[in-house]
Amino acid sequence: MKTSISIFFILVTATIYSQQSDSYKRLISNLKPIDSLQVIKQNKDKIKGQGLSVFYQCQDKYYSFYKGEYIQYYNNGNISQINIYDKIGTLLYAKKNNRKGYIQSELIATKISSKTNKLCDLLDEYDNLIIHLTANYYKYSKALDSVYIYKTVYLKEGKKIKTEKFDEPKV
Repeated sequence: MKTSISIFFILVTATIYSQQSDSYKRLISNLKPIDSLQVIKQNKDKIKGQGLSVFYQCQDKYYSFYKGEYIQYYNNGNISQINIYDKIGTLLYAKKNNRKGYIQSELIATKISSKTNKLCDLLDEYDNLIIHLTANYYKYSKALDSVYIYKTVYLKEGKKIKTEKFDEPKV
């Protein structure tokens, strides 16, 4: 099961990375980390979250971003949320599960670009990012004993531009 999840996220990451504009990829390509730290958040003896935090320096400022996969857990050990970030902490993909392990929603970056051609400006201000997202929302169907997409929302720079609703599939 873990292998299939890893393969799924590798494919999702590869697909999402192709949605980054060439100018955005060029802008962040020369950025090299000065350090990194494996982050493990715990509550008592239970892991609540884990991922990689990467540190950069641009001119005289220091930055820290999550990079790659960051996973959050419920108290029962099930995965609550999986986020995938690019090298400067831009969210590429997020998947939210309920406590029973069923997907509730997912967020997919479909376009990532920059309003600036200066790397430090991009790192300083989230507003310099141009992000288009697709948000899928899921419901559980007892008849199907499965989840299905009941709504998809398209967002452009944080503003909702279109919503599609779907009926429960017939058995």
